[in-house]
Amino acid sequence: MATAQPMSIAAATKAQSFSPEYSAGWVSQLFFLWPNTLFKAANSRQLQLQDLFRVSRDDDVAVVSGRFEALLHKHATSGAPKVVQGALVEQFKPQMMWAGGIKFLNSTLQFAPPLLLYGLLSEIADQSAGGPSSRVWAGYVFAVALCVAIIMRVLTENQYFQRTVRAGFQVRTVLTTAIYRKSLRMSPTARQDTPVGKIVNLMQLDAARLEAFTTQAWVLIDSW
Repeated sequence: MATAQPMSIAAATKAQSFSPEYSAGWVSQLFFLWPNTLFKAANSRQLQLQDLFRVSRDDDVAVVSGRFEALLHKHATSGAPKVVQGALVEQFKPQMMWAGGIKFLNSTLQFAPPLLLYGLLSEIADQSAGGPSSRVWAGYVFAVALCVAIIMRVLTENQYFQRTVRAGFQVRTVLTTAIYRKSLRMSPTARQDTPVGKIVNLMQLDAARLEAFTTQAWVLIDSW
């Protein structure tokens, strides 16, 4: 009896379906329901390579790094003093500003639960002390508002980190790719003067630090 041969990496990659994230509705994106098919498959059997989603175009290394290389050339030809910094800001500013707006909303919602809880406890204390019965509805309003505020706080926090983590690994991707390409174009003299360890540190450690900073940038600003 012939046994099934394992699928090759190329064939498995070709069999992968595109991520349903970008075609999902706003409810699915808000509550992260779009990867449920992957979770259901993992719950019933061991995942295979073809079960994983294909990387979307927005996260594709060739697309992201190609856009960064074009911005590097643009800033270099314009005589900008900080070419890499300018290219990073121009490419990732829209994503980070959108994440900053979500973080501002999330930080505002942090104050809502204590205030609403105080209002709820005050209404309970008034009713226990024989307050006007016509304000019974106020306690229910505070209770519902408290639940909504907590849910919104969790949702906005998850949306914030989802966007900043994605921006972070894109930053690491473009920097690692740019440094590697630069190392391939170095002259023999420059290659002798530049240790391999320095290039590796730039590609791994320094790029990883910028990735971590991108993820926590708005958290640091919010702490001020």
